[in-house]
Amino acid sequence: MMTESTNNQGNTASGPGPAPTGDSGSGKALIIGIVLVALLMSGYAWWHQKQKGRRTLEFWGSRIALRLRYGKEIELLQLTSPKTSDESTSGNTLEIDGQSWGIAQSKMISKAKGLVHARQALVFDPSYEWNATPHEPPVWQYALRFTDEVKGESALEATTNEQSKGVVLLFDLEHSVAGTADGSRTVQITIADGLRTFFEENLE
Repeated sequence: MMTESTNNQGNTASGPGPAPTGDSGSGKALIIGIVLVALLMSGYAWWHQKQKGRRTLEFWGSRIALRLRYGKEIELLQLTSPKTSDESTSGNTLEIDGQSWGIAQSKMISKAKGLVHARQALVFDPSYEWNATPHEPPVWQYALRFTDEVKGESALEATTNEQSKGVVLLFDLEHSVAGTADGSRTVQITIADGLRTFFEENLE
């Protein structure tokens, strides 16, 4: 009896294993499906983000948009009221739409805390009130000056001001207005409070 039992166990152990159930193929299909969904989600997120900055790009133009995104040399300026012709010859000034504005303080903020968020906000369509009429005349208090050229910019046409001073964005935070140094573009903004906090913290 013992011998027969042992033989039976040996026969059972050496017999053919269970047939494949197809689980392996299902697992691969599931992984491929997950990867495809992730790629689709990533593509949609990229497209959605690009759409949120489309009007900003059209308004500021490619040169300013490139500097906002990729510029590495960024100077924050605190401005004072326009100078007379005599005053403008002495001290540090910034040329804005044919007038010399005084520079009370300046600081390089290329690695400042919060800069990434400020830059992101400035290329985000909801940061602007496109249908509002900007306050006139703006009383500029701050400026961001981008002094380095970024990749792809050399093919773009520059204004005389940009050639001599670099790209400059101006801010009147009392009236929530942003604009360019040549006076060609002004727009109402929704992020004045956040920018004020960022500027003040970096000029302390």
